[in-house]
Amino acid sequence: MELTKKEIMDLEVVHELTPLEELEAQINKSVAIIKKQNAIINRTDSKLYNFSNAAKLLGVNRLTVSKAISKKEINTTDFGGRKWIPQSEIDRINLK
Repeated sequence: MELTKKEIMDLEVVHELTPLEELEAQINKSVAIIKKQNAIINRTDSKLYNFSNAAKLLGVNRLTVSKAISKKEINTTDFGGRKWIPQSEIDRINLK
């Protein structure tokens, strides 16, 4: 037995279920976020460092890195709700 769209909608209301169209939209949004994160991970410059590790690589302390980021002297990449410093920035600064 196959249900009609109206019957499905009625069941969603009666059982207080999230509508199928809304669930599909949420899934599509999640997939788009995952694809964006995968693009960051898979790009050539895929090494990302937190502030502490970047500071060690640069031979400075974490506060110096934080201040440089605030002054826009070091570019960052947002990933997973955090800021990361890409390898290209480490290389750029070390070449100065």
